Parts: sequence; C-alpha cells; structure tokens
Amino acid sequence: MKVIIIILIILLVIALSFRLVVWESLRENRNVRVTRYEVRLPKKKAKKNYRICFVSDFHEAEEGRLNSLIINLIRENSPDIILIGGDMINRSNSKGMDPAIDLLNDLSDIAPCYFANGNHELKAREMEDEYPGVYKEFLAKLPKDIRYLNNETAVIDELNTAVTGLDVSTEFYKRGRKIPMTEDYLRGLTGNLDDSRINILLAHNPDYFPEYKCLSPDIVFSGHFHGGLVRLPLLGGMIGTRLNLFPKYDYGMFDEDGSRLIVTNGLGSHTLKLRINNIPEIVFIDMLQEDNNE
Repeated sequence: MKVIIIILIILLVIALSFRLVVWESLRENRNVRVTRYEVRLPKKKAKKNYRICFVSDFHEAEEGRLNSLIINLIRENSPDIILIGGDMINRSNSKGMDPAIDLLNDLSDIAPCYFANGNHELKAREMEDEYPGVYKEFLAKLPKDIRYLNNETAVIDELNTAVTGLDVSTEFYKRGRKIPMTEDYLRGLTGNLDDSRINILLAHNPDYFPEYKCLSPDIVFSGHFHGGLVRLPLLGGMIGTRLNLFPKYDYGMFDEDGSRLIVTNGLGSHTLKLRINNIPEIVFIDMLQEDNNE
C-alpha cells in the first residue's frame, strides 16, 4: 500500500510540474519585453549617435496577437532604423502570413526598415515544390518601402552605416552537424565591406559568427536559436537549432576580435512553442560615439 501511495505522489508531482511548465511557457509566449544594449563606435566612423531596433523570428506570433504591443513598444523608443532578421513567416504558410505582413507594414511607418531572410523564407524559396507559392506570395506582399537585402548592401549615408543582408544556402541550417562555411564562400556572397563605414551584417544563424568575422563587420545581428528555448541560470539556453546542447552563441551580446554579435531570442515560436525564462523581446541598440577621454 505504501509503495502505491509513493508512486501516486510522484506521479502527482510530475503532473503538477508539467502543468506549471506549460503555464509558464504560455505566459511568456504572450508577453514581449525590451532589451537594450550600448555600442561604442570610433568617431572616425560614427557621424552621430543613433538608435537601432532589431526584431527577428516572428513566426506569425500566434496569428498576430502581439502586434499591437510590439508596435507600441517600438514607437515609444523612437528608433532611427529598424533591422528585421528573418523568419517573419512560417514556410508552411499553414495559417497564412497576414499577421507578419501587417506587422511589417506598421514597422515601415515608424522608421526605415532593412530585411534579410531567415531559414523559413529561404526554405520557402528553395523548396518551391514542397511549399508552392509561399515565397512569391511573401515577396508580393512585402511592403515596398522595406529594403529587402538578398546578399546586398544598403548604405545609409547620414549615419555612415552600411547594412548587408546575408542570404546563405539552406544547407547551413541542417540539423545534427555544422556544415563548414569558407571565407571564399562568404566573400563571394557579400564582397568586401567598406571599412570606412559602420558595417552591420544581418546574418540569421549565429552559429557561424566565427566565420562571419573574416568580413570584419562591426556588428552581426542574428536570431534563429529562440534563446535556446529554456534558459538556465549560469548555463544559458539549453538547446540549439542543430539539436546541440547549450550552444555557445545562444543569446545576448558577444565581443570577439573587434566584431560584436547580438543574438535575439525572437518574437515568436514554431513547432515546439516552449519558452522558460525566455520572454520574447524587441532589441534596441544605442550606437554611440566613443568619448576620446574614456
């Protein structure tokens, strides 16, 4: 009898724990927070201080129920430019892409926007037979005043800033193992970046930050990992998109060899919609001139 009671207690604890995890994940997925960074730039490059808003991995965010909150938070923070890091849609288009298009339209009314593909847009494009018409529909609906960067660079003269959208093959998003990416391959896509400008690289997959550094970008903006789904104190995100445990570039800002990487946990989720200690976010980066007295 005692054994049965102990088993029942264990099962009850497991059931309650599961319910708490589900409840917390639902709560976090229904919220958005603001994350802020400051980046100091040499005066020879930075003509003035300015603010970037960075959003990524919307995944239609439960059919757009977060759109009003997202837009209000961005308006309140008055960015000079908005960077959009891809995966705004789900490649299967199972629920339609209107929530993403509505958000993009609203973003384009706030500030100049620069968009680069994530793996969902790439797969919709490269796997037309499996996802017929999805990519063409997305391009047709994408607001015309959003600058779409497909291995292209947009120069913002008044900020002495260049934004390059990196559009790699879908093979670099395979699960299980990291496919090698060479310097020649990267330079073949982007060319050489102009070192006299502040160079921003929109590169969806942060796993390749060591490879991106060969281009000498000032800042790389990435998403893709969704913060590792579950974030543990000291250990960080639990799982990467290659199904690897505790990926190095899971979330936050990294500074290596003169290049910075900023990884957002994104605005939405798909497939496994689990978030623990990992509330969706909008990122603001204040680009500040270095003080010569520092």
